Amino acid sequence: MNKILILFLIFTIYSSAQNKNELYIFEKESTFGAVNNQFKVVIKPIFQKLKIHEEHPYLISKLKGKYGILDINGNEILSNNYEYLEFSSVATLFKFKENNKFGLIDLKGQKIINPKYNEIIVTHKGKILIIQKNGNYGMISSKGDKITDFKYKSIINYFNSDLFAFKNSDNKYGYLDKKGKEVIKANFDFANQFINDFAVIIKDRKKGIINKKGEIIIDPIYNDIHLYSPFTFTDVTESSFTFLDSEESFFYTEKDGKYGLLDNQLKTILQPTYDKIGAFTEGVALVSNNNKYGFIDKKGKIVIPIIYDKASYFSEGLAPVNKDRKWGFINKNNETIIDFKFSGHVNPFYEGLARYCEYCQKCYSDQYYSVKNCGFINKKGEIIIKPIYKSAKNFKNGISIVDNSKNLLLINKKNKSFNLKENDTGLSEIEEY
Repeated sequence: MNKILILFLIFTIYSSAQNKNELYIFEKESTFGAVNNQFKVVIKPIFQKLKIHEEHPYLISKLKGKYGILDINGNEILSNNYEYLEFSSVATLFKFKENNKFGLIDLKGQKIINPKYNEIIVTHKGKILIIQKNGNYGMISSKGDKITDFKYKSIINYFNSDLFAFKNSDNKYGYLDKKGKEVIKANFDFANQFINDFAVIIKDRKKGIINKKGEIIIDPIYNDIHLYSPFTFTDVTESSFTFLDSEESFFYTEKDGKYGLLDNQLKTILQPTYDKIGAFTEGVALVSNNNKYGFIDKKGKIVIPIIYDKASYFSEGLAPVNKDRKWGFINKNNETIIDFKFSGHVNPFYEGLARYCEYCQKCYSDQYYSVKNCGFINKKGEIIIKPIYKSAKNFKNGISIVDNSKNLLLINKKNKSFNLKENDTGLSEIEEY
């Protein structure tokens, strides 16, 4: 495993708590606790493991080899008596294991589904469950009543669509309704989930789009179709989905190495024209051709010319752009707000600060790049936190997670830090510029 991947995995473990619950997992002497964004220890470090869900107000704990549930204040909801626990898509339902089989329990510890399945996927607010048993998939109700036979190689439904994509024994894909009826025949080589009224399918190695009647609306002529932009324009420590809150309402089409756009009613906004098209933020999207970057609006019109050597997303009214290997910031009128004076790499602004890294590896290639010597600048272009960190995440909830080569730390905007991973924890000063 290479060093870049290891760094990404470590950041994922400790920064998974960078969520709306404002809790962060820390480690002390091989035990785990949780601290809030005020650096107050909410859960003492006594557990073998702690897991925090991005949305749900509960934690899964492991103590003496057994799993239990805590609330976000550290109060015990279910004692550590379970072989294994896992979050589901419903906050109050948890997957549990007995004898290596999954069942479903609620916050009172009541068994909703007895543990006899290889896998359980909770959909439609817990009313419909996708079950794997003896290698095949089927659907049951929350009361355990059969909806379909266990005869499918896979069943997919993550977005609570009315239709479930299935794969049959002939490796063909179709769709089931909520009653288990095959309403769209298995005529496809692959079938994605429905988002609103449309789904991406594959036929003869090409992608197209169908409606809920199974009618082909967009012929399968594209090499690829994405609901989200396949381009993140970010480094390996930032997830493409947590990097920004995007305004996605487009299908990204790819044909012969060029990308175009369809709107959510499948109207063509752009024929495949660009080498890359990013996600829309603040009404515009980053595009590139021939290794130059600019921005388009939601009608596909170029609003900032394709003249920059590198660029990233708009956030808080500004976007970082690069020319002659120096970074600065522009507004949507293409006016320079922060001069082109930064080498290495800069991120978009979050909560008034932008990450600045003095060194960037592979920054001018089409691959994921990596950074080091990171700090933060303000909207005047002043360095507020000195670039002394091996890596750093964008600020969220007043907090960034940084790596000082020895430990992972939480830092706030007052230049205080909390150690997430070392033998002792506590407050310390960050060196000021």
